[in-house]
Amino acid sequence: MKWIVYNLLFLISLIFLSPKFIRRMIRRGGYSKNFLQRFSLYGKINFENNSFNNKFWIHGVSVGEINIALELIKKIREKNSSIFFVISTNTSTAYKIIEKEKNKDDILIYFPLDIPFIIKNAFRKIHPDQLILVESELWPNLIQNAYKLQIPVYLINARVSQKSYKKYSFFKFFTKDIVSKIETICVQSNEDLNRFIRLGAKKSSVHIVGSMKFDLIKDCDNISLSNFFNTDFDTNGKKNIFLMGVSTWPKEETLLIDVYLKIKKIFPKLVLIIAPRHVERCKSIERSARDLKCKVIKRSDISVSKLYNNEIFLIDSTGELNSIYDDIDIAFIGKSLFFPNIGGQNLIEPAFKKTTLITGPYMNNFNDIVSIFKKFNASIEISNEAQLEMHLKNLLENLPYMNDMKQKSLEACNYGKGALGKTLNYIKFNNS
Repeated sequence: MKWIVYNLLFLISLIFLSPKFIRRMIRRGGYSKNFLQRFSLYGKINFENNSFNNKFWIHGVSVGEINIALELIKKIREKNSSIFFVISTNTSTAYKIIEKEKNKDDILIYFPLDIPFIIKNAFRKIHPDQLILVESELWPNLIQNAYKLQIPVYLINARVSQKSYKKYSFFKFFTKDIVSKIETICVQSNEDLNRFIRLGAKKSSVHIVGSMKFDLIKDCDNISLSNFFNTDFDTNGKKNIFLMGVSTWPKEETLLIDVYLKIKKIFPKLVLIIAPRHVERCKSIERSARDLKCKVIKRSDISVSKLYNNEIFLIDSTGELNSIYDDIDIAFIGKSLFFPNIGGQNLIEPAFKKTTLITGPYMNNFNDIVSIFKKFNASIEISNEAQLEMHLKNLLENLPYMNDMKQKSLEACNYGKGALGKTLNYIKFNNS
């Protein structure tokens, strides 16, 4: 009876939220491609490949989870080349990343809706030997069907935020039936372990491994900021100090610009770069900057620019941030100042490049990662515009202090490594 209730509520929610999803598809684009796969209609895709002995279905909802999935696939292949993968995701951005990065033999699909007949059809078509879910993908019908078909389910890099825990606890009579059917749960922290066990997971199935996001940073060719923006910066002499808003959300860009314009009067060599989380917002950010009498220079601009006074540099491209972090001195981590319920973005990439980190108070989605940075005193937390201005002035007036913060960022990252290797120890596969 309870699963009938769940499925009815899921369908009602899906119908109610459909207009929002349709608007997002239109605004961001790319969602219409292979749309029928969300109903487990796969056309001519052949999920059988006789060249391999095992088939893993691995799912990550969006970009962060898919980056983990791709790295895990790479490491599994190094241990066992007889496995091929069906990779699923929910977002068009992640889909494009998988298209570019996946092995030619692997199959890419959109994740099917968690509706009984759709999920059953997906299992009939895909017929996986193992199912790997990344982070918080607790889809009831998916996990129930895998359990009935005796397909082992792994939940990796798993975490349960305080907000999610309260929600799951309220529906514990549902949640227990889900998490108890997961064979292996690799969690990020002791707090996550305790929460999963309280929600009904078997003690023997839950293992603390840390956050796999520390193991994802790859070496890449550095692009100088002068080349990146086609602008004459003084990066060699380090006369310019670069402040970047990383994956910013609405209101944060305006705050950064306001503070920048105040500090620029005292430290004229300060440069502000804004990299919004959603690139389609660049036009509105550009309008806001110009309303504040700032000149905007974008990544897509092709004319050579010389620095004058109130330039704001705007990144209107995706997937390039890691190539320019070498030149960034200070990074403000977005979605952390005004968004208490969905707080935070990943701060590991800039930290690995020895960047001084500033966050708002709302880093809920990365609590375990942030705790490591706090252990090393490797990040600065601010709550408002005045505090941001104060800490930026302190850093700019005291360059040895700023350089010390950069070094601490790297030390925290190195301390956090190792979760990927530990996770591999809990995945069962036969060596060929």
